[in-house]
Amino acid sequence: MEKLEVRDLYFAFPDADTHAIHGISLEVAEGSFVLICGSTGCGKTTLLRHMKPELVPVGVRKGQVLYKGIEMYTDIQTTRIPPGDIGMVMQHPDSQIVMENVRQELVFGLENLGFDTPTIRSRMAEMAHYFDMESWMDQQTDGLSGGQKQLLNLASVLVLQPKVLLLDEPTAQLDPIAAKQFMETIRRLNQELGMTVIMSEHRLDDALPIVDRVLMMSEGTIIFDGNPTAAAMFMMHEPRKHYQAYLPAPAKLFFALEEPIVKKIVPLNVKEGRSWFDPWMSHHSDQMIAPTSDKSKLRDPKSLAPFEDNQQSLIRMDEVTFRYAAEEPLVLNRLSLEVKCNEWLALLGGNASGKSTLLHMAAGLHKPLKGQIWINGNELKRMSSKQLYRTIGLLPQNPMSYFVCDTVQEELMLSAQRVEGSDATQLVRQMISKLMLESLLKRHPHDLSGGEQQKLALGCVLLGQPRILLLDEPTKGLDPDSKRQLVMMLRALHQEGLTLLMVTHDVEFAAATATRCTLLFDGEVASSGTPSEFFSQNYFYTTSINRMVRHHLPEALIEEDVIRLWR
Repeated sequence: MEKLEVRDLYFAFPDADTHAIHGISLEVAEGSFVLICGSTGCGKTTLLRHMKPELVPVGVRKGQVLYKGIEMYTDIQTTRIPPGDIGMVMQHPDSQIVMENVRQELVFGLENLGFDTPTIRSRMAEMAHYFDMESWMDQQTDGLSGGQKQLLNLASVLVLQPKVLLLDEPTAQLDPIAAKQFMETIRRLNQELGMTVIMSEHRLDDALPIVDRVLMMSEGTIIFDGNPTAAAMFMMHEPRKHYQAYLPAPAKLFFALEEPIVKKIVPLNVKEGRSWFDPWMSHHSDQMIAPTSDKSKLRDPKSLAPFEDNQQSLIRMDEVTFRYAAEEPLVLNRLSLEVKCNEWLALLGGNASGKSTLLHMAAGLHKPLKGQIWINGNELKRMSSKQLYRTIGLLPQNPMSYFVCDTVQEELMLSAQRVEGSDATQLVRQMISKLMLESLLKRHPHDLSGGEQQKLALGCVLLGQPRILLLDEPTKGLDPDSKRQLVMMLRALHQEGLTLLMVTHDVEFAAATATRCTLLFDGEVASSGTPSEFFSQNYFYTTSINRMVRHHLPEALIEEDVIRLWR
């Protein structure tokens, strides 16, 4: 018997001109591991929320969603669904946490459902041990890193022992190593407990190899339903070429270098990629360009603006120390960092390594306990808010914190009106066209998908015409094609002279765009260098392509690097 069934479901948000869900019918068998992917705004999150009655969006709906044959949206029948049977981990960790303390958050659901004290203590202990949470059980939830918050959300759902687990972009807040560990945890829940898992995800390199079914959505409908290998073939050969961006990196390289495919297995992970690439390399080594110290062979020089050591410093931090409260550990410890004019610096590191804190300090949101910060030659603490606005734009990690208006159009206009001496209407019109926001103008910002919110917030920041752009996880919530478009737009801004300082967990994004990468550890700079220098020296903290081909091409980071080495 199927665990979940969707029958001819239609849904439209209030006052929307089109359906967000358009005639979807779907059956999910018990114990399945289903991946939902597709462009930002295609309806993934909306479909997931329809599978959780407490989170179903407000709007006009037609059709049915059933769990074990029970119609979810009939009030009398809904009471027959056992509490906690369907659990959901949402895209933004902060939107799911309700208590001030980790321990309180973990037991909140159990207490509200009336479980007895021994059961609560037993389940809490099991979750704390399984997720290695003992050391931060008594911490305040607002002091946790994004990754810790997401793990807490997962543990708070699992403590109710759900039969179905819904996950909406669950790794968006996690560093690459933590993301892989999180995915492995989900895989074990599915395989060892038989838990039904339905997950929307953009990071297909980690997700595609572990699922057994893939649904691809477009404009509120399902355009593909099949196994992961068939999904890869669909992405490659579907007439709408932008779906190729969804392929895992090993599959992209495979399709780029292989002859027409005849009954060959498409590699979906590094292990499969090596099994294909090693023999392929031995047969084609005579076509490889001879190794050279000229790094331009590995990266298109047009993609990066020129950078020299003698360029002007736009951000300088000298011996900066910071902690959030007197009794808490140091977040930054005598950290020194310099960002020069027209540089594109990527800050990487594990969760709670201080990356976002550093970014907020550069924007003037936190004051250092010790040390000094200089922005464009001016001491930060002496700069007025107007000076900061003209110099620095900050895209926060959670775009929801940016929005104060009722529509996308009003949000953009409010930001444009802060630019003195400019035609606000014209600025907004140009930004709408650049980010392709035309279809969203009447929507409430809170009703947008995560990727759409990210693009809107970026548009609001860019309307301020800053000289320095601070980006906190800019690709979070973006589908691969939207990420490709973001890369093109940011590269254009960088070529025009904009200096970028970004925090990211997206290793592939950093490898393809940054002029320099810096790793933070224990509140300090642990290492720094060009992308080739930085990633090729790492064992875990590098790209899938580098792990796949490094025995032959140690400095290749992305598929384009490998392709450029062949005549």
